[in-house]
Amino acid sequence: IQYVHELHDLEEEKAELSSPSNIVNGSLDSLLVKALDAHSQQNYDEALTMYNKILEMNQDNKINSVISNHRGMVFFVLSDYEKAITDFTFSVQTNPNNFRAYNNRGLAYRMLKRYDRAVEDFERSIGIHPMQTDAYYGRAQVFFELENYPNALQDCNKALNIEPEFKPALRFKQLIKARLF
Repeated sequence: IQYVHELHDLEEEKAELSSPSNIVNGSLDSLLVKALDAHSQQNYDEALTMYNKILEMNQDNKINSVISNHRGMVFFVLSDYEKAITDFTFSVQTNPNNFRAYNNRGLAYRMLKRYDRAVEDFERSIGIHPMQTDAYYGRAQVFFELENYPNALQDCNKALNIEPEFKPALRFKQLIKARLF
């Protein structure tokens, strides 16, 4: 999972979820801060504990979607891709517009070599939010693994059109070109 982008997203979501309307006696805010801090410091056991507590509080769908997406990212980092997929699936069920969860589930499917499902999720994510580097880059990786180098290059270029200095895509583009030419 793209931690450069995800850590920024963590801060963005922390601010959004910590708004006064989402705080239940301050407990949600406190747990959220602890969970995101543990996650960003790679203390995954603590992050899982905090994410579980937040989900047990039975908050609204938007909060459950964000938290289950983050818990899924922890399972992904721990290479437990099936549990990650379960959380990403719950995330999109509770908020069908959570494009980040579709991206993450696509990455997990890619790790399990379930390429058709990965492509579907990246396409859903792009359909929701077309101006995101990660979805095009993720789909480019799937196409590359399927030896569909023209589509891989096309998606890599789309990612670079959005974020011209995205170093992973710049390096990946060279690899794709080496296979094509």
